[in-house]
Amino acid sequence: MKRCKILISLLLSAIFAAMAFSVSGDAYLVSLYVGSVKYSQNGKKWAKVFPELELKEKSMVKTGIKSYCDILMPERGTFRILDNTLVQMAQLKQQMEKIKIKNGKVVFNISRKLGQGESFIVETSVANAAVRGTQFEVSATGEKTGVSVVEGSVVIQRNVDIPEEYQDDEEIQEALTVEIPANKFIELTAEENRQLEEQI
Repeated sequence: MKRCKILISLLLSAIFAAMAFSVSGDAYLVSLYVGSVKYSQNGKKWAKVFPELELKEKSMVKTGIKSYCDILMPERGTFRILDNTLVQMAQLKQQMEKIKIKNGKVVFNISRKLGQGESFIVETSVANAAVRGTQFEVSATGEKTGVSVVEGSVVIQRNVDIPEEYQDDEEIQEALTVEIPANKFIELTAEENRQLEEQI
C-alpha cells in the first residue's frame, strides 16, 4: 500500500510538473519537496532546493530525516529521493543518462521507453541498473545494493574489475549480469563482487 501511494504521488507529480515547467538544455527539475532537502553543484557548497530548480549534470541532492524530493526528467519520467539519501546527476546527455546513488533509496518511474541508442543507468558502488521503461526502486546502504522491480524489468551489472583480456568474455559477462522481473527484489553485496573478482 505504501509503495502504491508513492507511485501514485510520483505520477501526479510528473503530470503537474510537465504542465508547469520547461527546461533549457540537459537538466532535471525539482517538482516537489518535503522537509530538509539541499542541493550542490560541486559537492562542497550546499543550499536549499526550491520548486523549478534546474539540476545540471554533476549536481547533487541530499535529503534529511523524514524528507523527500521529487525530480522530473523531461520526456523520461520522475524519481523520488527518499529520506537520508544522497544522489548525483552523474550524466545528463540526450542519449546517455546516469544517476548515481551514493547512499539511501530512490524510487523511479520511467514512463517513456528508451529508443535505440539511448541508455538510462542507475549506479551504486556495488552495481549498475540499466532500464528501458519501468517502475522500480534502488537502495544503497554501505556495501549492499537492493533493487525492487514493480513493473517491467531491470538488468543489473555487478561492478567488478575485469582484466582487459576478459572484457569480451560472454561467460564472464553473463555471470556478472542479473535480470530482475516485475514483483521481485534482489540484494547484491560488495563481498560477492570481491569473491567473483578472485575467481576471474
